[in-house]
Amino acid sequence: MKRSLDLTKSRTNNNGDTFSLSLENTLVASKDRQCLVTIRSLFQLTHFAYLDSPQVLERNQCLLELTKNILQLTVQDQSHVVERLLDRFDIEEHKGLKVMMILVFQKISALPHFNPVLLLGKLVSFLSSKSTKVRCQLYKAITNLLKTRQVILNPTTETQLQRLFDRVLEELSESHHRIRSECVSLLSVLPKVFANYNGARNGSNKIMSEMEVQSVISKYVLDADPRVRRSSLNALVEIHLCGYPLDQPLYYLAVQSLSDDFEEVRLRGLDLVWSLCSLYPDYTMPLANENLRKKVRLIDDAFSRVCDLVNDVSVVVRTKACVMLASYHDVEPNILAQTFSKQIMSRLKHKVPGNQTEQHEQSRHYKQNKPGYQKERNKGRMKNEQNQQENQSKWNSMGKVSGPKKPNSKIRASGDINVNDDEFRVLDSGACGAFIHGLEDEYQEVRSAAIDSICELCMYHESLIKQAVICLVDMFNDEIDKIRINAIQSLRKIGSKATLNFNSEELEVTLGAFEDSDKMAREAAHDLMKVARLYSAEDLEKLLFALMANVKRYPEDKLSILRCLCEVGKKHDDYIESLVPSLLHLDKRYIAREQPVSDYNYTANAILIINACATNPNILSMLPPHMMSHFSYYKRKYADCVPDLHEIIKNNMVSAPGDGVNYVPSQLTLSVTESMMVDVEDYISITMTMITTLHDQVKRLDFDAALTTLVAAHRSLEYIATLNSIHSETSYLAILYLRCYKIVIQARKNQTSSLYAITAQKTAASLFQYSYQMQYSFLGLPTETLQAAMYFRLLGNMIWLFGIMKQGPTSTTSPITIQNMLHAFICRVDVIQKNFSPEFPYYTAIVDLRSNLNKALHHPTTVNMASLHAFITNFLPLDIGFTKAVKRTWSVIISPTPNLDKPIKFDSIFPVEFKIEATLSHVLDISQIGIEVILPDQTSLFFWPSSSQFIPTFSDCHKLITSVSLNLSTWKETDTLTCRIVRSFEPDLAGLDNYITKFSDSPPKSAMQSTTVPAVQNFSTIVISEHLVIHLSLMS
Repeated sequence: MKRSLDLTKSRTNNNGDTFSLSLENTLVASKDRQCLVTIRSLFQLTHFAYLDSPQVLERNQCLLELTKNILQLTVQDQSHVVERLLDRFDIEEHKGLKVMMILVFQKISALPHFNPVLLLGKLVSFLSSKSTKVRCQLYKAITNLLKTRQVILNPTTETQLQRLFDRVLEELSESHHRIRSECVSLLSVLPKVFANYNGARNGSNKIMSEMEVQSVISKYVLDADPRVRRSSLNALVEIHLCGYPLDQPLYYLAVQSLSDDFEEVRLRGLDLVWSLCSLYPDYTMPLANENLRKKVRLIDDAFSRVCDLVNDVSVVVRTKACVMLASYHDVEPNILAQTFSKQIMSRLKHKVPGNQTEQHEQSRHYKQNKPGYQKERNKGRMKNEQNQQENQSKWNSMGKVSGPKKPNSKIRASGDINVNDDEFRVLDSGACGAFIHGLEDEYQEVRSAAIDSICELCMYHESLIKQAVICLVDMFNDEIDKIRINAIQSLRKIGSKATLNFNSEELEVTLGAFEDSDKMAREAAHDLMKVARLYSAEDLEKLLFALMANVKRYPEDKLSILRCLCEVGKKHDDYIESLVPSLLHLDKRYIAREQPVSDYNYTANAILIINACATNPNILSMLPPHMMSHFSYYKRKYADCVPDLHEIIKNNMVSAPGDGVNYVPSQLTLSVTESMMVDVEDYISITMTMITTLHDQVKRLDFDAALTTLVAAHRSLEYIATLNSIHSETSYLAILYLRCYKIVIQARKNQTSSLYAITAQKTAASLFQYSYQMQYSFLGLPTETLQAAMYFRLLGNMIWLFGIMKQGPTSTTSPITIQNMLHAFICRVDVIQKNFSPEFPYYTAIVDLRSNLNKALHHPTTVNMASLHAFITNFLPLDIGFTKAVKRTWSVIISPTPNLDKPIKFDSIFPVEFKIEATLSHVLDISQIGIEVILPDQTSLFFWPSSSQFIPTFSDCHKLITSVSLNLSTWKETDTLTCRIVRSFEPDLAGLDNYITKFSDSPPKSAMQSTTVPAVQNFSTIVISEHLVIHLSLMS
């Protein structure tokens, strides 16, 4: 079955009667597979003959075709093409065509069956071309060849490399920037090649060492052309990536490139700065001020330089600078702390000796100690006061008022640097508030990168966590949902390193995330509260109130909230001890009233309290006795949210409420694993016994007793499914098996009834649906389970056959004839028989069934038809295997939510678009997952999302985010839509099975949606989610 991955839709009508029993439509459809790489022949290239054409356009068409298809040709054809191109290169006059030939050489240079030495020699010989474009492409091809292939060392190779080296040194003085750029890139690769024959140097050959090559390349870091500067910086980084150490003085060039006018140069400068920091992190450098003798480590200086680029004019540079800040783990903590404050810290300021301010202080001190200085100073002060009064009177007489003004004062802008300041800042403008600027950036890429870097640095420096919490909590209100989620998740990651302390203000901001429409943001906020510590019991009450409001608004968050309360209880046991009476509504004057375990508020409070008991066992004495049995129930239902209470009582030597330790239920006196499994194992054992009894009762034809046993087993399995245990998946499978078993019993019991013909089609449809659900709704099914599901369909086909026959004679012109039905039945047996081995006990019964069908097809006598009917009267279901490895394919629709109170308003003129968000569990092939929308007229629309709309979450689990657009132009009133997630599959006989299943009246929860369409549709669907009813209202 082949289906487009794009969002396409197909329309089917559930009430249609299209039916065909043609053989080509009943056979199993095979999936079309498209080969990813197609091996082509040279004869399939239509323009290869134009290679020697005198027309430039025809040769261009030929080279374009070769460039696209050279890697898809056979080895022999590739060799032939390369030989032709090498011969043609010397005589080709068009420069553009020569460049295309070099592109072909560059593509095939990485293939292992081509000799790199011979190809290198040819490319080096072509460097004599006078065309700049051709030489640039040749240098690029040679660089790619030396990077991807290892050149075998021999005298010929050494001569070629020597010629190439001399040529590169000569071309470095070329005026064209492309030549210099490519030569610099090639020069960075040569040290690795030279190292291979370093010991076999010839005295006449000049081969540079790695440091000499770096010295040559470093000269072009200051080239006049920015593209050459970019290539030079790239070349130095490539040398570092090849494993060769860079020279430390290159750091000064790298720092200089950070202030370059061109964006690409600054980006490459960031890479080079980090490469040198990884090599020389503790190298000490003098500060920029000559009068200060203190030194700074290279990595600290580099960090401040990178922080300076957080304020760059280019968003790309700002983003990369924020990303790279996360890599500087060994920076001094006081410098890291400066990134969270826009004010320079006092410990990062130093007095500068010998400046003008200090000399002025020394001169003033000398004058003060001079005899008669104080008397002269008083005279001068009185004279200045008289002059000021005279000037004041003059200004007042002119109508102007002037305040006191300091002599020689200068107005200076707040951002200007005071050159006379007696303080020198170690970090003049770099690290000061770098993360604050990054988080306040207008581009979300920069803000997200700043959040990631803060998280990474906090994992290495716990001293930053307090400041990081303040900054990241503010990001919870960001307008972009991705930024909010990233901030919450990053803060949770930091909390895994050390407990976060939230004050009331930070808690209020965090609680706002519980109201986010994005489920991922809400779940991230729940996870964040697991690692947070609140300041007071009042804050804890606010948290509990917000979580309960979250449940009312988004019921799908119930399990996430319980897991959150599990960790909150462990971290706040001291607060919870004081809140127990209010949480459980206890009053010492009255006997405690037992609350229902189905109440979610009580469940949440109980899980919060029992986890607080794990760290504060004294709380147990405050609880009413009946809560111990509640804890036993919650332990089975929410195994990962409830601790082992018996271990708590035993380890802390405390008494449980009631009669002491013996009051604890038997389930809690076992180990953790046994306490989760004891109740489930009992029910599984009982159910298996019931199924064995069921077989015996059917064999004895005691159908009434068998139905009673079946109902009891069904009830036990439904209880197991509600416990959310490891057996719940198996219980769903067993429930489907029992439903099929019930149909078998009823069919054998009512085969002589007058209602048999009326109910036969519905019985067959239900049997087909349940059997297909058994086969395609689970992963890891044992072989015997798959065979049992197929065996049920043989019975379903037989019931449907006799149901049609008992309704009355069929027309010879109708496609529903006895011959057609028998022929289709034989096709089904052939399909199913392939899954049974001859050693299987029931294999003989399948062979006999096919033989009887063949006889009835050629001779439809009463005797032959009676032998077929005996298959119904003697049918006994096969046993199935129950294993814990079975996983159920299931989906939960997160959005939209049921909207009975607030119908969606729509205008029939415009299409209605719904955003569908769902989680998928245990899905191997996402191309089989679709969305079915059932309109009020029972018309189904199928939408098949593309693969890009599935986001992997865990192994075999995905999150689906897509949109569905519906044209409701024919609607004139208010009505409802039904939305559900479906899985497509290939039935045994597409046309027949789709026709049979449309007669089902099974409940929607377990029904297989009919896909009855014309015979060209060869797939069916099963429902793997609950039904979502969407209410719509036509705008007036």
